[in-house]
Amino acid sequence: MVIMFVLTIVLITIIMGIRFSCNKMLENSYHEIGRLSSPDSLHDVIIFKDTTSTEPRLVRLYISKTGSSFKNFDAVTLLADHLYGLSIIWRNPKLLEIHYRKARIFKFYNIWGSDLLLNNGHPMLNTIEIKLIKDGDEKLDVLRD
Repeated sequence: MVIMFVLTIVLITIIMGIRFSCNKMLENSYHEIGRLSSPDSLHDVIIFKDTTSTEPRLVRLYISKTGSSFKNFDAVTLLADHLYGLSIIWRNPKLLEIHYRKARIFKFYNIWGSDLLLNNGHPMLNTIEIKLIKDGDEKLDVLRD
């Protein structure tokens, strides 16, 4: 019984060590290349680029509270490579647009949420809508006169 308990503790320790070292390795392989604050200055869009591989380089886009040192690499909002013409636009504090000309997109979430905020003493869910817009395609006029 004691041996099983000890083996369980050792296994948990090994798993946690692997998880920590993988996250640390991921943290060291990406470099922050840009940060843009929301109009209300409560959030930042943070852009990281892979520094270890050759082309194509992965780009990771995250949303975080303004000024925070970002460590949660599992919470990626956009993961892509071959990304050209990237443009980030805050339309308002609750709407973010990500424009691009060309990309191979592996992961994208259209909503981001964090802790509850107090609005005049009343709690409200802190969410941001995210729109992914491929520039050039919206100008295609299918219905011509």
